[in-house]
Amino acid sequence: MPWKGKPFERFASAAVRKRRNLSWPEWAARVNLYLAKMERIFSPELIIFGGGVSKKSDEFFKYLKTRARVVPAGMHNDAGIVGAALTWERAGK
Repeated sequence: MPWKGKPFERFASAAVRKRRNLSWPEWAARVNLYLAKMERIFSPELIIFGGGVSKKSDEFFKYLKTRARVVPAGMHNDAGIVGAALTWERAGK
């Protein structure tokens, strides 16, 4: 998804938050812009935050402004690893 001619990830990713030393409210304001675009396009009822940032949901969820319910991924950053292992296991059968 582009933002001002560049991928949105270069504006609102967790890596950008760390690199620019953004506070949680500052970063959440950027994420809110992205989520507003996603809500206009997809109208989700639920948004799940995964990856490492899902472990910090208590730090920034309070600043998010969405119509959809927002939750952290239950397996946090391990979801991708578990999914890859299950795919590998199923492919071998």
